[in-house]
Amino acid sequence: MKATPLACAAIALAAFTTTAPAAAPKPAPELQKAIDGLAGSWTVEEEYPPSPDLPKGGTGHGSETWRAGPGNLSLVYDYNSDTPHGHLTATAILWWDARAKTFRELWCTSASQAGCTFSPAIIRWDGDDLVFTESFLRGKKRIASREAWSDIKPDSHTMTILEGEHADALKPWIIARATRAK
Repeated sequence: MKATPLACAAIALAAFTTTAPAAAPKPAPELQKAIDGLAGSWTVEEEYPPSPDLPKGGTGHGSETWRAGPGNLSLVYDYNSDTPHGHLTATAILWWDARAKTFRELWCTSASQAGCTFSPAIIRWDGDDLVFTESFLRGKKRIASREAWSDIKPDSHTMTILEGEHADALKPWIIARATRAK
């Protein structure tokens, strides 16, 4: 007896539907905490204290949107702001790396010739603050940086970036206060 294509398809379909589905991966608790605290649309007011690149300081205004990625296994961040440095847009994708015990981040910004970079930051929860620590070159100078998402509440949060030549000499570079968009 010769098997017809229809009979083969029926057998394959029956085998597929009777096989137990694989359990869907679950987000790590660290990632779920970030999704729960940050997902949504936010209005952002920025304060730039005086610094070598902005001697008089300044202000900015923008918006950010956070959303869970596919399967709640990542967190997607979209940012749009008019800053003292000019208009800035950015997108980030964060996910939890269980082996390294840190978040990983792909950072894409209109301020970079590279377009997107894989962030070298160590990103972890420090109590209720989501903290990014790293160092990078600005021109020929090595800069230490600590970015903290803090005071995360249902209707607001604060993001502060501190920078300096050494980790023990950090000064505020930006303080951004976000309120949930209505």
